[in-house]
Amino acid sequence: MNAPVAAVVAAIRDVPMQPYWVYHCIEAERLHTVSETENYVYAKIDFPWPMSDRDYVVNSKLWQDTIAHEVVLHLSARPHYIPEKTDVVRIPLMEVVWKFKDQGNGKTKVVNHIKSDPAGTMPPWMVNLAIDQGPTRSMHNLKELVKKEKYQKANLNFLKKSRKN
Repeated sequence: MNAPVAAVVAAIRDVPMQPYWVYHCIEAERLHTVSETENYVYAKIDFPWPMSDRDYVVNSKLWQDTIAHEVVLHLSARPHYIPEKTDVVRIPLMEVVWKFKDQGNGKTKVVNHIKSDPAGTMPPWMVNLAIDQGPTRSMHNLKELVKKEKYQKANLNFLKKSRKN
């Protein structure tokens, strides 16, 4: 991405902005802040009719790997953190790992791995659509979001400059 690590991390951690970049996300809120680098997040995903929308709760932890010289964001499902809602299906399994590595010249290498079980019954075409389009569209939207001045000027005190760079 054409943005420094702090800008990308700040954009991803801006929970209320997730509906603007996460594929089919229609609602997102921070439920609880544990620390500067850990929180609990709720989000709702729009699924096409006749399927029910999905929601999830994740614990989000961020740290800096000083050996690999990268920042890691790990999201792990916490389906019982809040009661389930009647109009959506709760996603019971979600593990997401983001890795951000400074490439110099204001660029960041972004790697994203997702493991998820959307629960319920889903036709294969829907699964394929989500797998094919979801990550690509989300990354495209994130690339646009990080261009905003508030992210470009982000200063995250918990991120230390890498000695490698």
